[in-house]
Amino acid sequence: MRTPIILWVVVSIALAALYLFLSPILAQAGAYPTAASDVADSQVYIMQVFTLLSIPVFVGVVVFAAYSIFAFRSRGRPTEIGPQVHGNSKLLAWWLIASFVLVTILYVIGFDGLAQLEAAAPASALHVRVTAQQWIFNYTYTDYNIQSSTLYLELNQPVEFTVTSLDVHHSFWIPEMGVKADAVPGELNTFVATPNKLGHYTVRCMELCGVLHSDMNTNVIVLTPTDFGTWISQQMGAQPAGATAAAQMPEAALLGASGKRS
Repeated sequence: MRTPIILWVVVSIALAALYLFLSPILAQAGAYPTAASDVADSQVYIMQVFTLLSIPVFVGVVVFAAYSIFAFRSRGRPTEIGPQVHGNSKLLAWWLIASFVLVTILYVIGFDGLAQLEAAAPASALHVRVTAQQWIFNYTYTDYNIQSSTLYLELNQPVEFTVTSLDVHHSFWIPEMGVKADAVPGELNTFVATPNKLGHYTVRCMELCGVLHSDMNTNVIVLTPTDFGTWISQQMGAQPAGATAAAQMPEAALLGASGKRS
């Protein structure tokens, strides 16, 4: 067993080092979305830990399988029954303990990331109601009673999103911010995220919702506090009569008869 164990350790270390070396290069090259919020940063960390922990598991399976193929292969067509093989109690015990520890670590890390997404919004949070319908997202800033078809956010300002739908099921997703919530008629789905990188991003619908589903995208623009304050002031002065109706719509009207909230 010494040879496959040495191969397992060496290859695992080599692949882990290669992953740590290539990961920032691939991120900079745009191989996966830029992390633009605290939630996305947490998800990147979780995925890195998951990947690093999965490398020795994957390598162990491949190395021991490949070693067995070459070390124990038959030199010809077998003419007799092979020797009986009995289990190794110590090896099984260590494998069970290692598996339990690994799964526990992954559970704790994943649960912590989920708790961050579902944490209560701080008192200073910006409140944005996301209303989906075929085939557009509309955003109501309930703190200011204004609406917009483009999602403007303030840098480093926590945001509480409340997501619902007026017709069929949709899904509100900002890949760069690591946030995704179902938009369900009669229900309100709430989560908190803090944008931490200036830039232009895209909201996408991730639930098949009709013939124009693929076109159901809107822009997300993260502004500096000064620019966001200027935009808010401009919008408050430009809202036509009746434009604040949705912002003032009572929650019960959106929930409908079901009265559900999730």
